[in-house]
Amino acid sequence: MADNFRVSGFVLGLAIKAPCHTHAEVNITPLSGTGQTIGGYVVSEFDRVLLTAQTDPIDNGIYSVRGSGWVRDGDADGNRDFVGGTLVPVWTIAQTDIVLWRLGGDPDAKTVGTDALTFTPYYDPLGGAGGFGTLQQVTDAGSTTTNNIIMDGARLDVQDGGDIRMFNVGDTRSVIISVGAALGTDAVRLVASAGVDVFSFDEALDIDNNAIHIGATQRLAFYQFDEPVASYIRGASGSSDIEYVTAGASHVFNSELEIPSYRVPTVEFILAANAVTIDVNQTSACFVDVDPATADFNVTLTTPAKGTGFYYEIVIDFIQGTPDFSPIWPASVKWPIGVAPTLSPQVGDLDTVHLYTRDGGVTWKGSFLLDYS
Repeated sequence: MADNFRVSGFVLGLAIKAPCHTHAEVNITPLSGTGQTIGGYVVSEFDRVLLTAQTDPIDNGIYSVRGSGWVRDGDADGNRDFVGGTLVPVWTIAQTDIVLWRLGGDPDAKTVGTDALTFTPYYDPLGGAGGFGTLQQVTDAGSTTTNNIIMDGARLDVQDGGDIRMFNVGDTRSVIISVGAALGTDAVRLVASAGVDVFSFDEALDIDNNAIHIGATQRLAFYQFDEPVASYIRGASGSSDIEYVTAGASHVFNSELEIPSYRVPTVEFILAANAVTIDVNQTSACFVDVDPATADFNVTLTTPAKGTGFYYEIVIDFIQGTPDFSPIWPASVKWPIGVAPTLSPQVGDLDTVHLYTRDGGVTWKGSFLLDYS
């Protein structure tokens, strides 16, 4: 085709450029010759091409195709031709619609041949069909994408009873998050679908008190982003039984709690340098191997996380070593008739000490059973 006079003979624009015939999202080398297929379009002499992915971003920009060697076109070769925000229209493959690219950076003029020119997609009326390749408009009904959707500082509004759905195509399992029209009576509901358990939040969300009221004994899990599960409540559908598991959290049940059986993790607290620290916040069942001791050893009890008005107890098994030694207790521990136990003397003897407090560890009351040899 003839030389393109759309970019000569007038003051060249900064805000928006004359349209390009196609754009390249891969590195083009060498920048010479005609007949190449770029962006699905076969370029001819004097066609305008927007390069957005050159190995060196300094080489990005608008070029005019030449048989011998491509040149930056007249409206894109000077130091007053680009600023951050400049828009570049590009025809689609079918040459029927225009998509827009935007130059990044601050609003100062860019020095062509020195500054990196970074172009990003700005507008595509076809949602990727002949425009920005894999970019798709997710606002159109029925649009799909395999790309991640990232909202930086924005939010997703689901209005007028719309749904957010998460499912595997071809699988029978799916989850539908339904936002009810009457917030407060049916604020959020994870709806059962094809075998997925119902997650029902059918009472008001008490945001001010950092609580969620659950109207049925379904499942509720608490997670911290990118961290292990912090706590987990599980109940079979229609069942009054609830299994509660927590990791390092504190929870209060204000009504009667019936526990047919329970399990407490047993922790070994290590004795070293004739001293051992019993962490009463970690477990209520522990044991201490006395064998590393070289003399009677000091016992330290950590301060309970809760103060007066909360009951703490801990059961400690001592396994005797050789020679035999006994614990030296802090003054806060009180014993029947004021006498602390002396551990059984034989190697391997097991003695059990029980401690409890109601005043946040100011006073511990102790009892003991000796010689389970």
